[in-house]
Amino acid sequence: MNKLPKRTTALLVSIVLILTVGVGSTLAYLVTNAGPVTNTFDPGEVPPTINEEFDENRKLKENVTVTNLGDARAYVRAAIVVTWKDKDGNVAPEVPNLDVDYDMSINTADWTKKHDGFYLYEGILEANGTKSVNNKALDTSTNLIQSAKQLKDGPDGYTLSIEILVQTVQAEGHHDVDKTPIKEAWGY
Repeated sequence: MNKLPKRTTALLVSIVLILTVGVGSTLAYLVTNAGPVTNTFDPGEVPPTINEEFDENRKLKENVTVTNLGDARAYVRAAIVVTWKDKDGNVAPEVPNLDVDYDMSINTADWTKKHDGFYLYEGILEANGTKSVNNKALDTSTNLIQSAKQLKDGPDGYTLSIEILVQTVQAEGHHDVDKTPIKEAWGY
């Protein structure tokens, strides 16, 4: 077996010692001088607003859409609540009947009625400020209600009230295919 000359052995031992001291010193420096790393995650906000148009007598409601005013993309669902209300906001016990007391045209091509009575928008609303493409605002849904009109008078002192209740859930941040935001939030 060949022996390494003493000089080569001493050189190798010196290099190993220098590397050991250098790596050890670097690790010690990093451990003692590096502060803690804090990961902060700010959830996106997806507050909705409802847009609707009325005729001058407020007997016709049309072009009801939802806009995402938030800073993240969102799914949206809406409930339509139809009642008779008086000037003080009191609700009559009598329920208005579709095609008898009022007529309403709902966009079922872009909004799907679910088992819980909510209509789910079949798109994702982009964050507020997302400009339009081909004259279509990406942060605003298509019409939920194309038009709704009162056909006859309600009980004494009551007028038809059509309220839209909207909920949104952030579209990003879910990577599990079985746990989409709308499945987790609404069970769809």
